[in-house]
Amino acid sequence: MDELSLYKINIVPLSINQAYKGRRFSTDQHKKYKDLLRIHFLKMKVPQIDPKERINLYLEFGTTDRQDLSNSIKCFEDCLCDHLGINDRKVESIYARKKIVKEKDRYIIFGIYRTKEELIQSISEKE
Repeated sequence: MDELSLYKINIVPLSINQAYKGRRFSTDQHKKYKDLLRIHFLKMKVPQIDPKERINLYLEFGTTDRQDLSNSIKCFEDCLCDHLGINDRKVESIYARKKIVKEKDRYIIFGIYRTKEELIQSISEKE
């Protein structure tokens, strides 16, 4: 199979909140991660976004092979949206990738775009 295909399933997507009973509590590690990201966001002068505006994200995680990409996305997306002052439902699209690196070389690269077209243009320039 040389080409990837698209498939459609007519089913209502399940949210993470619907998937689990009870309230989820943040671990101490998650709280430290959020605080560390907040410091980095402030140093980088990540701009505030109009809460009504939709955004599109480019995410690259330099991580070990053991880490799940989708979990990395959700944790980072939540922290970024919290910092931006927007609800994460305003994220319209995400392009995410994982690069396998040594544990000491882990990183996160991200970009915030106002339109999907800007995101796609940025991706095509990176590849």
